[in-house]
Amino acid sequence: MKKELKAKEAEVRAEVKAEVKTEAAKAGAEVKKAEADVKKAVEKTGKETAKAADKAAKTVKKTATAAKKAAEKTGEKAAEETKKTAARTATAAKKTATAAKKAAEKAAEKVTAEADKAAETVKKTAVKTAVKATSSKVTETIALQYLGKDIRMDALTDEAKKVWTDKLGRKATELKSLDIYLKPEDNAAYCVFNGELTEKIDF
Repeated sequence: MKKELKAKEAEVRAEVKAEVKTEAAKAGAEVKKAEADVKKAVEKTGKETAKAADKAAKTVKKTATAAKKAAEKTGEKAAEETKKTAARTATAAKKTATAAKKAAEKAAEKVTAEADKAAETVKKTAVKTAVKATSSKVTETIALQYLGKDIRMDALTDEAKKVWTDKLGRKATELKSLDIYLKPEDNAAYCVFNGELTEKIDF
């Protein structure tokens, strides 16, 4: 009886072991299949990602090329507009300079004419003044007659100047002012040279 039980147990164990082995093999196959599927999915995803990246790169390149062309076109247009503006500015400046030159020449001619007119007026006025001064020039003589004496001021002035140079030893150019005071009761004239120095002249 015991032998039969042991044999049956051994048989069951062998069956269980075989079944476990079979299930393990199935599970291993499933794992390998799953790994393969995962690998394929990864490869597929990588390829699709690479394609998407390449497409994106081409799009960016295309956009950059279009932007470059647009910028070049805009730059050329801006340069042309700048050139035209500079030309218009230069033309306007030239016209302004020409107008300013003509205005300056006209003003100079006007000033010259006015100056000539003023010079002619001054010349005529100077001639009239000279003629008037010549015609109105009168010889004047001032004399003091006192107790039979005839004292002339021009002679007294000359005498005072001689006192300054001969008696006082001063230069004629140093004499800036001369004041003569007549005092008949002293029979003398008192001379004040340059407001300070006083000398007596008898007459």
